[in-house]
Amino acid sequence: MTLVRGVDVSSVQGQISDAEWAATKASGVDFVIIKCSEGNKPPHQGGIDPFWRQNFSRATAAGLTVGLYHFTYILPVDEVNHPRRSPEDQATDAWAACGGAGASPGQILTFGDFEWPYQQDWAAKGVTPALCQDFICRWRDRYATLSGRRVGLYSFPYWIYVAQLKNCAELAAMPYWQAGPYVDTLPTSMPAPTAPWTSCDISQWNGGKSRLPDGQPVDGNICTPETFADLIL
Repeated sequence: MTLVRGVDVSSVQGQISDAEWAATKASGVDFVIIKCSEGNKPPHQGGIDPFWRQNFSRATAAGLTVGLYHFTYILPVDEVNHPRRSPEDQATDAWAACGGAGASPGQILTFGDFEWPYQQDWAAKGVTPALCQDFICRWRDRYATLSGRRVGLYSFPYWIYVAQLKNCAELAAMPYWQAGPYVDTLPTSMPAPTAPWTSCDISQWNGGKSRLPDGQPVDGNICTPETFADLIL
């Protein structure tokens, strides 16, 4: 099976040059999903990834299909001590951070990154599977309303399992970007999905073991051509 190849980047990779994005495109990579913001931190408090805008415009200019993702913090609402923690506020701040980017024709739809907190911290933070399910649905609904576009979900199969998202049928309609299972060589087919999804739309097939042309580590991603076309706005 011929698969569409992509990468995802954040401030970890820094500000990638025009030449490096052009070389990335020439190497056979067709798309990139770029981290834009981090939840529970309004944009004016440093919640924006510092290099997303440059990487977004430079990757676009190099001919890659681009998209964005927003990292979220699933936590109980506490407006007194921790304002802007609600899923609606985090989604609103994420939309403000991107300034409308990532919602234009020809771009990949935006993904919410849901993989935190880790299970060992749930009791201390007051997190439950029911909270996770409710939070994700509310974040999705607010961001979709603001952007006028559907949004996808990124997570690890194990996190989905412990958060009991596999029991949340309402999430099954969201495009699913699955982290893992990680392998060392480029797959020739898409992995099995995690319930409630019946297919894996994008697979992050390794954990930082791909390389940009300059040798810098990066996450590699794959997608079928048919699904890729469906994920483009």
